Amino acid sequence: MHFTSTGERRPPVNFAEVRAAADQAEAVQRTRAAHTVADNAIDVDDCRELLSMLGLNSRANARVGRSRVL
Repeated sequence: MHFTSTGERRPPVNFAEVRAAADQAEAVQRTRAAHTVADNAIDVDDCRELLSMLGLNSRANARVGRSRVL
């Protein structure tokens, strides 16, 4: 058992679970960012360029951008 700063007992942290949770949180954040870009883009080319500038130019994010702009 591990102890927190308040003295509570906790089981050991599983690194794989923590990493999976962080990856999931990042995916949600990237999706929200892609939606925000798509909502504010002038057209498809603008959306694609902005997503690329932000490093959000994966196929999944590009699809989000095209569907939201058109």
